[in-house]
Amino acid sequence: MHVIEAIHVYSTLDNTIVYSVPWENSWLQMWGYRAMYWLNNEHILYEYSEDYVHDLDELVMLNPFDNTTSQWNSAIDILDGGSGFQREYIQFPSPDFTRTVYYHYDTDESRHYHALYDVSSGELLTELQLSNDAVVVWFPDSSTFVAESSVSNDDTRLALYDRDGNFMTTLFDLGLFRIRHPQNMSLSPDSRYLAFKPDYQWERQTLHIVDMESGTVIDTCLIPADSFVWSPNGTQITFLEPGNGTQNVYIFDLSSWSYRAVGRHIVQTSFWDMVIGWREN
Repeated sequence: MHVIEAIHVYSTLDNTIVYSVPWENSWLQMWGYRAMYWLNNEHILYEYSEDYVHDLDELVMLNPFDNTTSQWNSAIDILDGGSGFQREYIQFPSPDFTRTVYYHYDTDESRHYHALYDVSSGELLTELQLSNDAVVVWFPDSSTFVAESSVSNDDTRLALYDRDGNFMTTLFDLGLFRIRHPQNMSLSPDSRYLAFKPDYQWERQTLHIVDMESGTVIDTCLIPADSFVWSPNGTQITFLEPGNGTQNVYIFDLSSWSYRAVGRHIVQTSFWDMVIGWREN
């Protein structure tokens, strides 16, 4: 949970602030849809809340070009799940923000379920048979997504779905394992590879990579921290060594199938650590 004082929009040409919105003591959960998104090339979508409970107060669109803000009311009904601090209200929107996979509680039927919604209309497109705490990863073009599909009460699988929620294929049988956090699964920028770290009862697990073209799944036998970051060209993955204190920063190269330490980094905990970033070139 982060306290937000203001939102700044910067120009990459001269590093000047184009637009600044002061929102003192608002809260940003940074989980699921609770973050900032470019809704299109003209607007930034941001959820605004004034309290720690984090009920949805406003879903705000910012236009940095004419310095205006407005509420985006069409999505309020499906995006307002109540307390965003609870895992049961997680959202996973598509990159183009036309679809969202929503996990919530139906008070009338007393059950939790995942559903795929059309964001602009608020229409429920289909229910999805996903595991209770499923992590969803969308392809960059918003055409498909990967999610933990429920096979039985105990067994799950990583499955591929199209943008309308239709099951396409199984990528990997997880069994009793789970994808614990959104940071534990990531697509390469070109969508060629899917990296994920399965977890069972909080034991440290190894990094797996799926070749999305051949369907081959390879266990790298490497144990990363919870976050791992793809290089812009999709040929390397950077990750922290798990643990506290001064940890190694590793690069795993898919072309040579080798890894090496490239630096050291001091962290209080590697859980949730997102300190790694790649230059575009």
